[in-house]
Amino acid sequence: MHIKVRSYIRVLGFLLSFLGYFANYLTITSEDSLNYSEIFWLIFTTFLFLPLILSSSILGRVPYFISKNIPKEFEKSTLNAEKNFTEFSFESVTGAIIALTIAFLSMHFQGLFQ
Repeated sequence: MHIKVRSYIRVLGFLLSFLGYFANYLTITSEDSLNYSEIFWLIFTTFLFLPLILSSSILGRVPYFISKNIPKEFEKSTLNAEKNFTEFSFESVTGAIIALTIAFLSMHFQGLFQ
């Protein structure tokens, strides 16, 4: 499936990527010693997360290896993802639950590692 990235999202992707790389650079250069969780997140963001966002912003579409595994029944809701949080449907409720769960778990694990 071919998923296009809108132009204003591409601009935000460029901004997020460059600011993320700058923040990683500042973290590496300003810290004397990094613990294992900081090293893991630096490697994850520098070599996995930010390059995916940057490549999507440059190409104007989501990379094929990510979008090829989306089932056909979710194709319509994926291509119209901006409507998922504005209308009441199964996809919007499921997406909201997943987003809130990820936010809760990130706050929970951040508290465990500090």
